[in-house]
Amino acid sequence: MATQGVLGPSVLPSGRLRIAMDDVIHDLNVDKTPLLKLLSMVGKETKKRMKFEWMTQELMSSWGTLSAVGGAWAGGAANNGTLTVPAGEAYKYASGDVITLPGQIDVNIYISSVNLSTGVLTCRTVDGSNIDLSGASTGADKIFNITNSFELGSGKGTIKDEQPTEHYNYLQITQTPVGVVETMLHLDYVGGDELKRKRNMAGIDHAFKIEKTLFFGRRHKATVGYMNGKYEQYFTGGLIEFVDSGNITDLDGGNLTESTFANWVKKAIKYADEPVIFCGEIVFEALTYWAKQYLEIRQNEETYGMKVATYLTPYGDKVRLIPHLELLKNEYAGWAFCVDIRDMKYVALEGEDTHLVTDIQQPDLKQKIDEYRTWFGVKVINGKKHGILMDVGGIA
Repeated sequence: MATQGVLGPSVLPSGRLRIAMDDVIHDLNVDKTPLLKLLSMVGKETKKRMKFEWMTQELMSSWGTLSAVGGAWAGGAANNGTLTVPAGEAYKYASGDVITLPGQIDVNIYISSVNLSTGVLTCRTVDGSNIDLSGASTGADKIFNITNSFELGSGKGTIKDEQPTEHYNYLQITQTPVGVVETMLHLDYVGGDELKRKRNMAGIDHAFKIEKTLFFGRRHKATVGYMNGKYEQYFTGGLIEFVDSGNITDLDGGNLTESTFANWVKKAIKYADEPVIFCGEIVFEALTYWAKQYLEIRQNEETYGMKVATYLTPYGDKVRLIPHLELLKNEYAGWAFCVDIRDMKYVALEGEDTHLVTDIQQPDLKQKIDEYRTWFGVKVINGKKHGILMDVGGIA
């Protein structure tokens, strides 16, 4: 029956309303842009064993450590005496070498003989002048090996060589499963095919697991695995495992200064060919803050703030900067990794790089399960070409 009069609130049956749902699902952080930065930059190798090795060798160092002064020099001024170096450094010296002590720059010293077992060098001044080494700071002073000198008609020199250093790492098996119940394959979901969506998200998560391991992995082999207790289990070491300790700066929660950052970068890139610095938010904000101190602001400027993409060292070297805010955040916001891209390799077992294995569900279950699998590792060829800045608490 029709009605008349002032209408009150209309009551509509819910079944008449259409669902106000977007046809897409708006993802957060499921994007390759902020992730996978290191993985996309390094080179790739394949191996046929779970353990792989490589060797590095350095040039003979020209610098040594003075452990003790003896002979005539121990009592005062003289033109001869003995210098003692650590036994592990004695192989760097031989009869005929010409050395100097930084505290005695006016005189060169000639080595007559070397005792390899004790590290005692029998020496004399080249020009016969007297020098007083009784006050030498043994353990702190250095010896600088300049060259060698032979007299006419003398014999051959002594072979001195640094031995190669062997390094190794393991390949690690990383897996990321994805699946749906069989019914979900046939339902009409908002956002499209549900299994395809899950595969895409799981694939990005799987790749990010690999990248995180390239930074933070620790090398280990369990002869008896931790899962089934039957087979070997391997863990690959990342940058944090191989970076030389001299290139690691730990501020232990302290404030980062410009000089501290500059000194760390100087050490980290000394031997690097293509260095890149991945920064946490605190470190990157520090660089931006310092740069603003030198920025000239003009009245016609329409943009406030600035972007720092390259760090210029006091020696004129340019280092690329990449904020990695998806990886280096929370407890790692005050970290930075300086990586020599040419020196680092992503390693995979031959035929077992990242791939998707399909239909691994049990036959009697109404499920569809696939899994991403990767046998991978990392080769950091020489740890002296990289650096880590740790635990920055604030900006100075």
